Amino acid sequence: MKGVKMTHHRTLSHRLALPAMLLLGASLTAHSTPLSTPWTHDPNPSPELGESLATTCIEDEDISCLSVICREGSLYLEFDSFSVSPDERTFGVDIDIDGEHFWLQLRQQDTPIDYGTWHAATPVDTDGDLIQALMSGRSAKLSSKGFSGMDFSLRGSSPAIDSVRHHCADTPSISHGSRSDSGREDADRIVAEATGGHFSRIKGFVTDDCGEKAGYSAELVDLNDDGQPEVFVSLEGTCSGGMTGVWMDLYIKDRRGRWQSQFGFPGIYEIRKTKHKGFPDIEIGGPGFCFPVWRWNGRKYVIHERCD
Repeated sequence: MKGVKMTHHRTLSHRLALPAMLLLGASLTAHSTPLSTPWTHDPNPSPELGESLATTCIEDEDISCLSVICREGSLYLEFDSFSVSPDERTFGVDIDIDGEHFWLQLRQQDTPIDYGTWHAATPVDTDGDLIQALMSGRSAKLSSKGFSGMDFSLRGSSPAIDSVRHHCADTPSISHGSRSDSGREDADRIVAEATGGHFSRIKGFVTDDCGEKAGYSAELVDLNDDGQPEVFVSLEGTCSGGMTGVWMDLYIKDRRGRWQSQFGFPGIYEIRKTKHKGFPDIEIGGPGFCFPVWRWNGRKYVIHERCD
């Protein structure tokens, strides 16, 4: 899904005083006897971004944090650690909450944060099963390739995460480039129009190709700074998303005012800084080490850098 994709950096002192997201990597040392702090809520950890953050941390030789964060109307599960040496930029993680398993595909940001810290994130549905389990469960154990597990207490998670959810419900999901002044209702209308009604809101559920309920999130983005939004949609689940776990598409209006689908396949999008004919290049992440880059040719996005 989604998700959203704004990179920002906090100082080390800020991260210790206001524990940020949770970070996870492919070669992460497991903590056998973690000392997990209760969940706390920070309503304004980054004033310029209008964020709201709920977080818990393991205080051991290093500090690792698990967080739920609202950023510009989208809810994210984020991971933070000072003991990360990532081998891959995109990787899967299993989250065991009192015996109930959730699988997520996480994408690391391009650059390490302060003092070698890395972070990874994935968008989640505000009312989805994972968020509900985090709020009602007793403990969450994270496992991934390269480490056996990391245990986080869910003590105090319900009020902390609930505060973030309420904050996120009142924040339009519009980011990158020039931002629209549209409210939530206008954003929902644009999503429905762009996707032909298949996705009707910024966040919601649809029936996937396997006939199961799947959560999705949409992001309004002004890619070419013309004051008109484009629409990204990310649908969670392995049925449509395959090994990546996320199916994505981008909808752009053509010169006749008709919305055109650009992708429509599994992947996690990342907007690059490089541009061509007014639109930025877009990298599509997935399993492995190499990620293809797509470029705007004046009419549509086409493959620019392949992975052989």
